[in-house]
Amino acid sequence: MLDRDPARLGEGTPSTNKLLVSDFYRCVFDAHNPGAVKEFVHEDYVQHSRHLPPGRAGLEALVAGSFPDGPIPTPEEPSIPPSILMGEGDLVVIAAALPQPGGEGGTYLRYLYDAYRVRGGCLCEHWSGVDPHNRPVMP
Repeated sequence: MLDRDPARLGEGTPSTNKLLVSDFYRCVFDAHNPGAVKEFVHEDYVQHSRHLPPGRAGLEALVAGSFPDGPIPTPEEPSIPPSILMGEGDLVVIAAALPQPGGEGGTYLRYLYDAYRVRGGCLCEHWSGVDPHNRPVMP
């Protein structure tokens, strides 16, 4: 069980909300674990990005389809550490720098962001910065 005790962290503070988002990525995506979605995502989850499936069930299906080998052990640290993790009020923005293939065998960093609204200790809304017509190459 994750230590997100509101008495220790302060329910709904920017620090608590940033920890929630960071743990969500580590415990769901890094651990390839669709079952962990329920621990982090509100049942009325609103997906504002049309290229992603709606609702909590849609997110669970996306994770299950993306990681058929899962779940795997949850890592202690994120596989892709955030380059930016900002919280203000009930909003959290997280961004990561992903190396992308460039011309002539080189690479460049592509920054991708996600934004979340937190309610009652769960993620309740999501906005994605991924262009569905130009998806990044994942490491």
